[in-house]
Amino acid sequence: MNVDDSDMDAVDRDHEPLDPSSAKSVLQKLVRDHIAQETVNQKVKECVRDLAMEHEGSPQTLSVEEIRSKIRSKGLVNDVLQSLGVGEDSALEASKKPHSMQKIKGKKGEKFLHLTFHGGSAFIEQQGYETSTLRIHVQFRNQRFTSEEYACVCDPGFQESFLLQLPSFTDTSDTSSNTLFNIKDRIHFVVIRQNADTQRCEVIASEFVDFRPTILRSILEGRTSIRSVKVHGIGMHNSLPTGIIHMKMELIPQMQLNFDAEEIAVMMTQEKDKRVLQERQFLVHAQKWWEEYTSIRPTHKKRLVKLFAEDESGSRKPIFTYLRRVKPSRAIETPLQAARFVSLFKYLHRVNDGLDSIGSGGRNHEQWFSTHAFLSSKQGDVEDHALLLAGIMLEFGLDLYLCLGTKRCTASEDADDDVPFDDKYLLRKKLNQLERGKEEMYMWVMVPDDDGHVWFWDPVSGKRYKHWHESDSRHVGEVPSHPFMTIDCVFNETMFAANCQPSHFISECSFDFNDSREWKPLGSDIVTSVRKRYASPPLLLNPSKIDPYELAETFEIELKALIKEHRHLLGMTCRFDRTLEQTLSPSLVAYETEQSHDVLLDNNEFCLAIKKSIPKGHSFKGFPFEMRSLSVQEALHICNKSFVGKEILEIHGDQVWHAVRCRVCVFPEDVVTVWVMLACRYLNTV
Repeated sequence: MNVDDSDMDAVDRDHEPLDPSSAKSVLQKLVRDHIAQETVNQKVKECVRDLAMEHEGSPQTLSVEEIRSKIRSKGLVNDVLQSLGVGEDSALEASKKPHSMQKIKGKKGEKFLHLTFHGGSAFIEQQGYETSTLRIHVQFRNQRFTSEEYACVCDPGFQESFLLQLPSFTDTSDTSSNTLFNIKDRIHFVVIRQNADTQRCEVIASEFVDFRPTILRSILEGRTSIRSVKVHGIGMHNSLPTGIIHMKMELIPQMQLNFDAEEIAVMMTQEKDKRVLQERQFLVHAQKWWEEYTSIRPTHKKRLVKLFAEDESGSRKPIFTYLRRVKPSRAIETPLQAARFVSLFKYLHRVNDGLDSIGSGGRNHEQWFSTHAFLSSKQGDVEDHALLLAGIMLEFGLDLYLCLGTKRCTASEDADDDVPFDDKYLLRKKLNQLERGKEEMYMWVMVPDDDGHVWFWDPVSGKRYKHWHESDSRHVGEVPSHPFMTIDCVFNETMFAANCQPSHFISECSFDFNDSREWKPLGSDIVTSVRKRYASPPLLLNPSKIDPYELAETFEIELKALIKEHRHLLGMTCRFDRTLEQTLSPSLVAYETEQSHDVLLDNNEFCLAIKKSIPKGHSFKGFPFEMRSLSVQEALHICNKSFVGKEILEIHGDQVWHAVRCRVCVFPEDVVTVWVMLACRYLNTV
């Protein structure tokens, strides 16, 4: 049958909620009506008669359970359930666990792909992670879904259900028109392993799946069967499957599609051949462009000009295809807030070496995450941060460029998170000493200003810097404060260009990208054509489900308990001043405002309130700090490793009162940052 508006109306009516009593009576009537049918009634009688003959001469009487088992074995229960639109297996699964299935209710004419998981298998390498869980993230076009957490075992019990809205299509047999089989978007599955103790997430598998062959097979076979999808590892392990996810895919509403299977198969083969041909054509063009660029100066071969990068699935693509727009939610209302949000993602530097042939940027085994994988894992290298920041900033209407070059080395705040906490500060100090003066490959966002200046946005720190040319008469004797050293290539949605100026040091470079003598373009028509093959609607950021106030209160209670225990072990008492704690709140607001809005608030009211709260003859000490986790143990470690924090923790004297105030700031994707103020007041002894 063809799908029209009445079909969707029927779907809407079928899924309208009923009150329990009405639902029960309706269900009982449907079952009675089905059993009352002559054929069904006859089958039930035959089952009972056969069972009676089997027990003839036995002293035991037939039990109700034996009769039920016999009826079920004959398939009569499944027949009843199918008449109601469900199967016995699905009814059993639904009774075991409420899945994350959305209501099948949408606007007239909308069509969906119903995706269900039916367990996993062969996740052999995931055994032994007793404190970890597995979670599957699903992305289709601009839609994103997340499964529940499952035990990290060889055969995880994935049981989920999602509705993926399909773009509109017709049921015509003309393959050149807008049919189901002309939808080229693939479903992206990302499997995440999360440690329950550290909350660290790691991508263990990534797979792009074309749903069309599965739907085609289901239509030809006349039934929907479970498909086993191998999900491959990432990076150097992308050629090996990490595990298998068993899933079903079916169209909703059900529809009769008019098509020629052979014609569809030919169309999909031609589509693949065309894609391969286009990739080869671009590779030939890129080789020619690279030869022309390197022939300008011999030193250009050593510049960080990069045309290709591998994603987490091992697919090698032009770097400008990684840039994808991301619609910010209402929780992110300015580019500065976007920079703050992206900076809270864990920076995980991936060390690479080796050389590539065409525009490698000097690194070979490099891996760039897709935007969906980066959002799912909440950790990645500088390229992942820069692409996400640029994707969000594009939605604010800014003209921007992604820059590849170098910056002065500094030890990362997050790069050594796996080091035992007691050694972390010594390691960070040592790294700073070793790396001072060195350069590292880096990517950042550049936004030109109308007055001739440019703004550099660091995606890892969230800071922005103003830059000007060294010959700018408005800044005689001034030096820009940013850490960026050299720039070798830039790109955005419509262009890619390599720096062909004699010097690639930023202080000496011109940023007139229209001047082909200074920047060698790849060709905007080429960039646009290649990006068109990867075109997809902007991704949406998921709103946070975290209650920051409840978390902050819980954090304070647990941290206070740890502080009391710590002082008790030292033979000291501990009391907390609730009035002083409330007074500390404005300072935490000021710290986060400075980071998110680049505005330094006047803390005059806070200073006045502290002076009023401290009795005459008493002194006040405070230690503010920021965390990216909700671990109270880490908070106590931070205090112990700070001279001021340890002094407050272990202070002894007369009339000592402590205070703890916490502020949890939440962002989309459940990203959090925690500001903590540890303080005390005490009677002066002098």
